Amino acid sequence: MLDTSVVSLFFRPGDTRADLYLPELQGKFLSISFVTIGELHRWAIQRKWGARRIEEMQQRLQLMVTLPYSDAVSLQWARIQTSTPKADNDAWIAACALVYGCTLVSDDSDFVGIQGLPIISHR
Repeated sequence: MLDTSVVSLFFRPGDTRADLYLPELQGKFLSISFVTIGELHRWAIQRKWGARRIEEMQQRLQLMVTLPYSDAVSLQWARIQTSTPKADNDAWIAACALVYGCTLVSDDSDFVGIQGLPIISHR
């Protein structure tokens, strides 16, 4: 499952950090959390992307499976926030990865310390 920090790299022209993750991603079933969709839309609006660029982003996101909210995700979120408090959105993303049995690919250290969460990162 891709964290927003990794997905966003593919929408930044000239940012070569995305290349670091390609070997881990090629040929894999890619997923994102429902939270990542919201974070990316906020990012595009804040940066005043036009309708065409937002549509291109949405088309690319449709190539990945969006993991949904569920009661199990909510319970896992509560467990994370009780044991290893994180920013709310990071905890939701981690909860999705744990509930759906995914390795989380992230380009930041926001998820360090969450028990049982396998992480791939080049940071």
